[in-house]
Amino acid sequence: MQKAYIFRGSQYLRYDIPTDKVDDAPKPVDSWNGFPEDWDRIDAAVTWDNGKIYFFKGDRYLRFDILKNKIDQGERPIRGNWPGMPDTWTHFDAAINWGNGKAYFFNGAGYARYDMALDTFDQPSRPIHTYWNGFPSEWSHIDAAVNWGNGKAYLFHESQYVVYDVFADRVVSEKRTINEFWHGVPAGSIDGIVTIDKKSEHMGAMIESLAAKEAVGFAYVIYEGPRMTKRGSGGLRLREKAWPFTINTELGIGSITKSLTAMSLLKRLSSKGLNVDDKIEPFLPKNWSRGPNISTITFRELLTHTSGFRLNDDDYAGLKSMIAAGIMPANKVNYYRNSNFSLMRILIASVRGIKLSGTNADPLLAAGAYKLSMQEDVFEPSLVKGADCRLNSLEIGFLYGPAKDPGDAFDYDDGDDSTMIAGAGGWKLTPLELARTIHTFFTTERILPAALRNKMISEGLGTDSRGHKNGFWNNGEKGYCNTFYIFKDDVQCVFMSNSMYTDDMIWPEAFVEGAHRRAFR
Repeated sequence: MQKAYIFRGSQYLRYDIPTDKVDDAPKPVDSWNGFPEDWDRIDAAVTWDNGKIYFFKGDRYLRFDILKNKIDQGERPIRGNWPGMPDTWTHFDAAINWGNGKAYFFNGAGYARYDMALDTFDQPSRPIHTYWNGFPSEWSHIDAAVNWGNGKAYLFHESQYVVYDVFADRVVSEKRTINEFWHGVPAGSIDGIVTIDKKSEHMGAMIESLAAKEAVGFAYVIYEGPRMTKRGSGGLRLREKAWPFTINTELGIGSITKSLTAMSLLKRLSSKGLNVDDKIEPFLPKNWSRGPNISTITFRELLTHTSGFRLNDDDYAGLKSMIAAGIMPANKVNYYRNSNFSLMRILIASVRGIKLSGTNADPLLAAGAYKLSMQEDVFEPSLVKGADCRLNSLEIGFLYGPAKDPGDAFDYDDGDDSTMIAGAGGWKLTPLELARTIHTFFTTERILPAALRNKMISEGLGTDSRGHKNGFWNNGEKGYCNTFYIFKDDVQCVFMSNSMYTDDMIWPEAFVEGAHRRAFR
């Protein structure tokens, strides 16, 4: 159930998002379960990441629980309950959840930003016309706003609206008349609009219920097809200072890197007219000695852990020694080794035309070419700007032991820089960045053409055949545990947590899959 609810005066309309039209007769605003009798209209409304909707009227507000389908917190004054609210404001004209942990509130010609994790306005009132690129010059205010979850937001003024590109940060449409494009919505202005995605809300609630018991800190993102329909987080990224874990907390992604490396490799091979059944030997550095049977190994065998390698080195010297040692043909069976994907760091550089000549600069040259390829092939198409092989965020997720006995925070060394060993692991991303990357891969052709993407999933080239991959690391005491799923009904979910899991715990892959099965059955 992907619905939008459009409020106008004393009535609201239900809008079906998949069919793009009104699908029910108008109903009175106060028919919402628990609305006070004198709430016969609203000024603004916004769907929050905590499964709630906030409705505003004058200087008061209500909170609505989506899954309970009722008002669960009665009328309260805005002033004093929304910390940091600009001093000159008495009400909100409109509000929008930007989908990145921030919300924007509008009052007259101004707007202010709210940090959802810190629960406070973190930016003062600013003029809309100055900072919202392309905002129509003749519009004096915003009546309503909504994030559609597909990278687009809609801003409404009187009988018109414009489309705002969330990632390009600008208006990308001409002014349009609401009733001409919003099928079934009568002519005129609207007071508020919210989206409700019940199945994603159910899935998120189940994930949160289990993760709260099994993780020190966690966050997740859910997409239904092209739309981001649910985000959530809980716990702490640093227990010692009670800093919250959010969708913008940066962690290592572990072996999920393998899936992303596979995307880049497949893209580079295709650009050269090559495929996964070609041999890797011509792309190994010329000065590397080839041991027995190295000439038989294909890219597919690396991608499926059937290459025959048994060593598990990640650095340049170790990979060189592994190639020199060769393989036994009888070992060409499934045998999980990180070295299969670490070797792709060298091969991707070679496929893109980098010549490794045997100098001391070769390891750095290969690592640099691999990182550049990943940026160009995977992260830039996903509009992810912060990806790196070292922690570079102000919101780092510190690592702990199991939630029942987490201990002290793990002390990172040099930003946990994995540049020189990346390929099988090494990349650092936030849950939001990882989700955006998986979503771009699955729902667009900006990373891989559809046929190549489907081949990667169905043949288990860097994922399992379900479109799923785990990414965890621990030192025996502290670690992280992450997972992503691409389900057959086009639901995608990313989950990340900053604590180690043990065999007696419910692992994220289990409760994410179980939550999906129950919510979308």
